[in-house]
Amino acid sequence: MTTLNITRAVEIFKKYVSRPVRLEAECVGSKVADLDREYINRTGNTIQTDGFYTIRESSKWGAELRIYFNCSDEVYEELRNCGFHIESGQPYNPDYVYRINNNRLWWALVDAGLRIGTNS
Repeated sequence: MTTLNITRAVEIFKKYVSRPVRLEAECVGSKVADLDREYINRTGNTIQTDGFYTIRESSKWGAELRIYFNCSDEVYEELRNCGFHIESGQPYNPDYVYRINNNRLWWALVDAGLRIGTNS
């Protein structure tokens, strides 16, 4: 995934993806402090454990950062053309049709102003 593709995808999310967009994180316990630290460095805020996001123990090696969203077919194709694997039709979150698991894009969206949890 190139930086240009990440930049283009952030533009697409900002201009064309329907709101709300939800950012979630699933993180193995030993890496939660690293995720918290990075989030504070980028946002100036701590991650609140108020149910608006998910960080839980898992069998993963690190953090899996997920983006849930809804969009038109045209926007879906634009994001695919940027090189993202987009999951659909899964029962992960019934409020959203699509999910992207991509840590670089997730952090780029945080840098662009989105926050963990639901962004209206």
